Formats: sequence, structure tokens, C-alpha cells
Amino acid sequence: MSKLCFYICLQSYINHVLYSAVEREALINLRPGATSPMNSTADYQRFASYIAMNASTPPNTRISDDGMHITYNDKTLSIAKWRNGLQRLGDELEKELDNLCLNSLFGLSIPDNVFDDWANEERGYSWTKNGKFIEDKRSLLSAMLKDPTLRLAKLNEAQEFEFNIAEVWDFLHKCDSVNEKLALFSFFTAGQTPRVAEFVEHKFANSTRPRTIFRDRHSIWLATRRVKSENLIEKETFIPMKCHPQLTKLLECYLLIVRPIEAELVKVVRSAKEYHLFTEYMWTKDCKPISSEAMRKAILQFTTTYFDTPIGTQEYRQICVEIGRVFLGSEFEIRDEDMDVLASQAGHSVDMTRLRYAAEVGKIPSMSSDLLGRFARVSEAWWHVTGFRPGYAPLLPLRARQDLRAAAPIPPLQSGPALNNAQEFDTQAIILAVTSSVTAEIQKIELNLEAMVRKAVAEAMIQSQYPHMGKPNPIPSSIQTLPVTGDAPMDDVRSSAPVSTGDIEMTDIYGLPRDHPDADPADFETPIGTSATSLAPTDGKGVTSEMLDALLHLHFPLVPSPTFKSPFQEQAVKLSVERQQSFVAVLPTGGGKSLTYTLPAFNPKEEGYRSYIIVPNRALLEDQIKRSKDIGLNVMWWTAQSPQIAEETQIVFLAMESATSYAFKR
Repeated sequence: MSKLCFYICLQSYINHVLYSAVEREALINLRPGATSPMNSTADYQRFASYIAMNASTPPNTRISDDGMHITYNDKTLSIAKWRNGLQRLGDELEKELDNLCLNSLFGLSIPDNVFDDWANEERGYSWTKNGKFIEDKRSLLSAMLKDPTLRLAKLNEAQEFEFNIAEVWDFLHKCDSVNEKLALFSFFTAGQTPRVAEFVEHKFANSTRPRTIFRDRHSIWLATRRVKSENLIEKETFIPMKCHPQLTKLLECYLLIVRPIEAELVKVVRSAKEYHLFTEYMWTKDCKPISSEAMRKAILQFTTTYFDTPIGTQEYRQICVEIGRVFLGSEFEIRDEDMDVLASQAGHSVDMTRLRYAAEVGKIPSMSSDLLGRFARVSEAWWHVTGFRPGYAPLLPLRARQDLRAAAPIPPLQSGPALNNAQEFDTQAIILAVTSSVTAEIQKIELNLEAMVRKAVAEAMIQSQYPHMGKPNPIPSSIQTLPVTGDAPMDDVRSSAPVSTGDIEMTDIYGLPRDHPDADPADFETPIGTSATSLAPTDGKGVTSEMLDALLHLHFPLVPSPTFKSPFQEQAVKLSVERQQSFVAVLPTGGGKSLTYTLPAFNPKEEGYRSYIIVPNRALLEDQIKRSKDIGLNVMWWTAQSPQIAEETQIVFLAMESATSYAFKR
């Protein structure tokens, strides 16, 4: 017992000594201003907290006085060009999708009351399966197989059905083009832009994770369900955007007509794994879901071409937020105060109201009809900004609208039953609507005027390249022939008749030599005005990059800064414009091969010359003719039934079978 008491007293003494020592050191080192490890650590912590809690970068966004130009760092976006570019994208998408569907909707009909259970997470569930919207989901494939010019499939020698793989790939590449433009149209016009990594995860059917594309009555909604904060808040987020009517119709057409056929053909060239991906994922490319990197690249290319400013996704998200402030401001802020008061009357919070009370059929718990209605109003406000709200002119900046309201106050109502006629109308609304419409039209005129100026400058640049250029002989209406000397060079790949090359034995288009009894002597002669000598450039020089740039501006007058898709396309076009040597250009689908014969047609030196374009299938031939006419070229489709070629024709298109016919040989 005595030993235990001794140990207790000893431990108390040791604690007292240690406490006194710690207290003495604390008084020395922890007093303010003292240099000690503890004080240094506290100072560093305060400094780190200051950096973390305060902005570390200076302001980097500027707005023009009229609110129509927004600059982030060194990138300036013109709102007028932004709206015009988005409208161009919508128009191009409608044309491409219509061509892909063979100019038919195959009886597509969608009622307004299509049921869609947003809370259903069963794999494969989608609103696209909740009704018979088309007689046969393979209607497009049936129409393609019935068109012999498409050559999509055939019966082999064993009488077995066999797809033409080359034509299948051609269709899938066209689907990729439509899908990419549809993704861009959704990304820019449905609402405030989401993060790219979240956007590429869109699914129209449930997969391992729930889908993100829904339907509510006559509208389609795109929802972001997987955000970077999901792991922090430990619950799923749900941020919906309502698609405007034009986008909704395009999505309906693509999902119900094209996607089923696209998935089937992907299974033909790939496997069942890729087929299942196409039955769930919305945005695809090269037979697989599109990657974030590919989407970012597509966005950068799109903004460069359509907005005349190379804006990446990070810069655009910053600018997009500023657009919302400039055009919407606080007018469309969603306030929950009224809902809070309504919920408090029932004795609970607004969050509890949404999660536990009156759960609605077809809706998820976190997205009741009242909250969905608020998201709808914000989406419609964004359509108004972009110019896609039906029946409304593009929205003016908020400050301009406030100034107009201040300039046109509503007079107070007079007493008595009768009111002045002027008071029966909303004067401010009328002024805003008229001003918005007039401003939008003026901006269109300015953009068109800008395109005309660019075209005039391009024409002047071309003339300055060849100040003493003489025009070649025009193509004669009645072709006469003269023999060609043996040493005439064979320079032009588009010469309309074979040219002798001296020691090389010449043959006609059937491979018959000159002395063959069935050979036509006319095949070995060259028309006047298109002799090989006259086809060479008069100055003997190559085409400069400035010359090609000027021709691009003539070819694409609505594109502020047109560029070539690749160095290979530029090289092929340069050789075609120069007309100094024959060449073979092999470019991938979408690589811009048609530019090798459409761009030279805008060159004044081409007056009097004509290009003959042989196209392997009818659908592609019709598409090339339409595109060439749309850009203002004088073209025709040559057949044996329509052999006459007008003198002003610049490009003659013909099918493969026509090019090998005896009528074309003559």
C-alpha cells in the first residue's frame, strides 16, 4: 500500500513538472509576434485559407456597350454571328437528315400524350418504345433496299442476301455527320451548356446507368444526371433542359427513323456489342460512343467555322454564363420563397414536400411538375436568347429592354368604365417586339453585307494575282476538231478528249487502238478551244496561298474565315486550280473531295472550261448536283436522253454507266 502511494505521488510530481515546462514554453513561443514553429504554422494556415477563399485571378470578361459582343480573355464572340451560325447549323441539319431519310418521314406520327415514366430504371426502357409511331421501324432500310441506285445489298451466286459493305459504310459515315451536328445543335441551343464529359454520356434508353433523354407531352428533355459533385453530395443530381420545337422534331426523326437502321447496319460491319451500344447511347461516332476529346474538337471546329472565333469549351462556358447575365439577368431567377411559405402552412419544408408528399406518376421524386415547369421557363428564355423560340424575335440585351420600357411608360388607367383605345394594348410589349424584330433583321443585313464585302475583296485579290490574264477561248457550241500534233503535252486532267503523247500508243475509251476497224477517229482529236496547249496557265506560275484563300471566300461567302479541312485537301485543290499536271487524290469520307472541282469553278481563269465529274452511285450524284447548284454553279446531269450541254455549263455530272456508254463516247 505504501509503495502504491509513493508511485501516485511520484506520478503527480512528474505531471506537475511537465505541465510547468509546457506552460513555460507556451508562454515563450506562442505569444503574438514570437518566432516559433507553432506561430509560423498558424501564419501559413491563415495565408493558405486566404488564397483558397478568395479569387486568385483578375477579372477577364468584357462586354461591349451594346451588349452584342462578349470577350473572355482574347476570345470575342459576336452575338449576331453566334445566332446566325446556330441558325445555319439547324438549316444544314434539316437538309442532311432529310437526305438521309430519302426525303420521306414514312408516316411518322407522335401523339402529345406519349407516356414516359421518368423513374423507370429497367435496362432498355425508353419512351421510343411506348407506342407505334411508324408503321415499320425498318421502313428506311426497306426503301434503301428497293432503290437499285443505292446498291445497298444484293443476292450472291448462292442466292443469299449480301450487304455491299462499302455502301453500308457510306451510310454510316453520313449518320456520323448528322449525329455530330445534332449533338452540337443540342449542346448550344437547348439551354446553358453542360460539361462535355457529362454531355457525351446522354442515353435515350436505360443502360447500366439510367437514361438522360425523356419526354413530357410534346417535348423532349435532355437531363444531366452525373455531375462531378455527385460523390461529394452522395446523391444523384438531375438538371433538365427542354428542347425547342425544331430540335425536338429533329431528335424524333433521328431516333425513330434513322437510329434503328443505323444500329442494324453497325451490327453488320461490327458486332452485337456495338449494336447494343447504339440502342442506348445518343452521341456516337465510328461505331462507338463519342469521346469527350472528339466532342471538344468538334466544338472548336464548329465555333471556328460558324462563329468566326476559335472558342474552346472552357472559354465558351464562361461566355455562356455572361450571355445569361447580359440577356436574362435577374428576370428569370428562380425563387423558392413562395413555395417555402406554401410548404410551411403544411408544417414541413419545401424539400420534404418534393421528396415525401404527393409523389407524381411518371416523375422522379426530385423533379415534380412545378419544378419541371420552372426549368421549362428558363429553357424557353434561353431559346428566346438564341432565336429559336417560335413566334419571337431574338431577345434584346436586358439593359436595352429596360431602356425601352423606361422610354415608353404605361399611362395610369382613367377612372370610369371606358378606357382609351391606347390603353387597351400593352405598349411596352409592342415596342419591345417591334424593336427586337427590326434589330434582328438589321443584323442579318449587316452579316449579308459583310459577306458581300468579303466576296468583292476576294474578287479583287484574284484579279490582282493575274493583272494581265487573258481569258481562254470559250467552249464552242458546235464542236469542231483538228488533229493534234505528236508532241502536245497532256497537262489537263479535265480535257474533254484524248490527246496524243507521241510515242505512247493512243486508244479510245474502250481500249481500241487508232487503226482498229471499230475505233472512231474522233476519239483521237481535240476540240478547238480545249487543246492541251491552251489548258496550261498563261503565266506558268503556281497558285499562291492568297489566291486559294480568295477563292475560298468566293466559294463560302457566308463563312467569315473559311479554311481547308486538311493539308491534303489543300494540296489537291491547289493542283486542280493550277491545271498543270494530272493527279490522283484519295481522301476519306467527309474529307472535302468535291472542293477539287467546285472551287476552281469560281476562278475567273476557268471561264470557257468545263469539268466532267463521274459519280459511282445515283444518290451521291443527286447530292453533288444539289450542293453545286446551292452554291451558285451552273451544272447539269448528262444522260443519253439529255446529251445537249449548254455553253455556260461549268460542271457536267454523269453516272458510271453513262461514262462508259457509246453515246457519251460519241
